[in-house]
Amino acid sequence: MGTRHLLKVVLNGETKVAQFGHSDGYLEGTGYELARFIENEYKPTVLKRNVAKLSFYTDEEVDNICSSLKNSEIDLKHPELDGSNPVNVLRAILKGVTKVPDSREFEHDSLFCEWVYTLDLDRKEITVENKEYFSKTFKIKDFKIANLKLAKQQGLEAS
Repeated sequence: MGTRHLLKVVLNGETKVAQFGHSDGYLEGTGYELARFIENEYKPTVLKRNVAKLSFYTDEEVDNICSSLKNSEIDLKHPELDGSNPVNVLRAILKGVTKVPDSREFEHDSLFCEWVYTLDLDRKEITVENKEYFSKTFKIKDFKIANLKLAKQQGLEAS
């Protein structure tokens, strides 16, 4: 069953990335994948510089990309469109991708958007929210799997 979610990146008070994820949006899925990215791949200066240059694809551009490639090729040639692992958009940004899909409206879908992960580059924080029972903000440097497990064990208390 899909656990739909959104991975956002905020820079200069503006949402610059809003990547939809169609499965594994729960803490032990995308949360842990994001923590692994932060621990092993995160390059704050490069990410911030590249995020500042981003723009959103139009729906037509996404349709053209998807119709010109086989499904198996899309994630390889355009990892920024990978809805199965939204953290791949961060990897693509580090490599210099200049456009990302625009799923900003999905955050306001109270029925289907179950989790939101917000990487705020201005505040150097990551906020993890599940509309039913979880909201916690971490400093980026403290966003580690062990701390996510601890937060969950402590009753998923609000930040």
